[in-house]
Amino acid sequence: MPVRELFADRIEQECIECADVHDVAFTAFTVGVKRETQVLSKLMQLPPCPVCGAVEFLASSPDDEPDHPAPGSFGHKHKLLVDRLNADMVRAGRYLSELDPATLLIKEPPDTTMQQWFPGGRQLRRPLKDDHPGGGQ
Repeated sequence: MPVRELFADRIEQECIECADVHDVAFTAFTVGVKRETQVLSKLMQLPPCPVCGAVEFLASSPDDEPDHPAPGSFGHKHKLLVDRLNADMVRAGRYLSELDPATLLIKEPPDTTMQQWFPGGRQLRRPLKDDHPGGGQ
C-alpha cells in the first residue's frame, strides 16, 4: 500500500491488494510498533484497508542507511515520503510513549530534497511498468 500523497494531517494511501485509494488520518496510527516486550521505532502500522482488510507496515530509513542507489525512482521517492511522514508524526506527538522523539528524526529529508523530488507537492503515483526512471531504459 504505497503512500500516494502526504498532507499536514493525513496520508492518501493506495492498497496494493485491491487498489482502493483512501485517506488515513495521523490519529489512526503511530510511529513505533510494540510486539510483546520489543518496540520497533522504525515501523508504522497503518490501519487495515477498509475494502479488503490488508495491513501495511511502513518502515522509515535506518540511521546508517546510505543514499538510495536509484535517485528519482519510485522506491527512492517513496522512502523520502515515508521518512518525512515519520518526522511529521513525531512532531505531531504520534509515537509510542516508550520512544524518545529526539532519536526518531535522524533521517528526516531536508526541505531542499523534498522540493527537488516533489516540486508539485508531496505526492507520488505508482509506476506502470517498473521502478526505474525513463521506463527502465
